Amino acid sequence: MTIRPILRLLSATSLFIMAPPAAAQPGPEAIAQRLLDTLREATAVPGMGAAVWRDGRIMWEGSAGLRDVERDLPVTPATQFRLASVSKLFTATAAAKLAEEGRLDLDSPVQAQLPWLGDRWPTITPRQLAAHISGLPHYRDGDEIFGNRRHATGREAVAIFADRDLLSPPGTGYSYSSWGYTLLGTLVEEKAGLSFPDFVSERLVPGLAICADATHSGNPDASHAYEFDAAKHVAEAPPHDFSYTWGGGGLSGTAGAVASFGGRMIEGRIVAPATFDAMLVPTPIAGGGYAAERDFAVGLGWRIGTDGDGAPHAGAVARGRHGGQPAVQCAVGCGDAADGDDARRALSSGGAGAGSRRLSDKGEALCRHAGRDAGRGDGALPGRSRLVHRHADAGSGDGCAL
Repeated sequence: MTIRPILRLLSATSLFIMAPPAAAQPGPEAIAQRLLDTLREATAVPGMGAAVWRDGRIMWEGSAGLRDVERDLPVTPATQFRLASVSKLFTATAAAKLAEEGRLDLDSPVQAQLPWLGDRWPTITPRQLAAHISGLPHYRDGDEIFGNRRHATGREAVAIFADRDLLSPPGTGYSYSSWGYTLLGTLVEEKAGLSFPDFVSERLVPGLAICADATHSGNPDASHAYEFDAAKHVAEAPPHDFSYTWGGGGLSGTAGAVASFGGRMIEGRIVAPATFDAMLVPTPIAGGGYAAERDFAVGLGWRIGTDGDGAPHAGAVARGRHGGQPAVQCAVGCGDAADGDDARRALSSGGAGAGSRRLSDKGEALCRHAGRDAGRGDGALPGRSRLVHRHADAGSGDGCAL
């Protein structure tokens, strides 16, 4: 049986659907659209978009619901959705790309690479930032106020938390930190000589509709942001400027663009295949073991685990309410698809830790965005299984280095 790569971006929402009799089964595209429509209705979100990448191209896109409720504007393939913490994968990949080019050192102290940072904290490396083992804290109550204004540079954003204490010595334990990714994105910005959003759109994923969060930018294709109010009614979220955390959660993109990002990663078009391999090696911590949260190991920005079928996967998850921001849940992951798997298994699993589900009989990528996702839970979706098979035990690798 031939195994080929698969990548998906999914909202973290659980949904299980019984298959109809075999004789009545529609084609995979119709099944995918029907499941997308059902997911939108079940979660009560205003709108969702989905795209499937396979064999080097986007071969299916679907839309459901509205991107603008007030004006009754539908979601289309051009709709830009907020990526939230899935932005972190782009940040980690940007750092890896600059490391390939010799412009950034993943294991050299950030303080040495950004001399203005000073020595208030013990030595922290970019690799530790990417794996959430730097000791830097996450957002705290009240940090949402920083979304009320534009921060001109990453350095200006880092000043927000530069006087905060570490939660633990660097390299000794896992603690999720979007501020760590603000710092990592700032390092990318300064080493690239471009603003972080410009580096991503111009150098990392040129030609793809990935950019700074467009929710309140006036972009007519941008989805509005929504949340559920106290009465469980959908209400539009207030404007929020993510320039204080471009690298931690400040990007937006279309479903097709994010699926294509995964496809390019699989094809070695963004970073070399050996570099991507190395990004999926779990990051060791002092005293033994490796960076991990729940049942996921953490590599260079990617979470590594297995799904309910035991199939390996790798990816990232955006979940919950951080710093007073509206709850957003979505995930991106990549893996292998086996011949003979069908669309029903690909989508009926829905999300929260759903793991590896296949769409059809060829390597492909599935990307789904939600205007606002009411789902709960967490999980990374299917990963590059052959590669993860090599590294999932202890991160020892097999000759890859980054």
